[in-house]
Amino acid sequence: IYQCDWSSDVCSSDLLLTGAGRFTDDLNIPGQTYAAFVRSPHAHARVQGIDSSAALALPGVIAVLTAADYAADGCGPIAHMPNPASTLDVKQRAFHAAPGEQIFDQPRWPLSGDCVRHVGEAVAMVIARTPALARDALELVEGDWAP
Repeated sequence: IYQCDWSSDVCSSDLLLTGAGRFTDDLNIPGQTYAAFVRSPHAHARVQGIDSSAALALPGVIAVLTAADYAADGCGPIAHMPNPASTLDVKQRAFHAAPGEQIFDQPRWPLSGDCVRHVGEAVAMVIARTPALARDALELVEGDWAP
C-alpha cells in the first residue's frame, strides 16, 4: 500500500520499491489501441495543413486526428485548470483570488489547429494497433508551416 510521510516530503511504497507497482502502461485489454502525438517543430508558426496520407497507408494505423476533426465531432476547448484541487481537501481549490477578483482560466484546445505557440505543441494524434506503429506513423505525418 502507498504511504507518504508529508513532513519529510518522502513518499514510498513497498509495491513500487519491489517492482510490483502497476501503471496504466502495464494494462492491456483486447482490441486496445495506442495514441502518439504529432508535435510542432517550431516555436511559432501558422499551421497551413497536415498531410496524414502516408501514415494512414500503414497497415494498423487506424486514424490520424487533427483539431479540425475534433471540432467537427462537436468538441470544444477544455478547462486548463490553473487552480488545482488542494492536496489537503480535494473539494477546495489550492489558490484563492483576492476579494473581488477571480483566477483567470482560459479554456484550451487539446490540438492546435491554426497556430502553434511553442515547440512541441500537439497538432495531431495518431491512433494505431501498437505503440511502436503509432510512433513510426508520426514520422510520416507532414506539417505545412508558415512563419
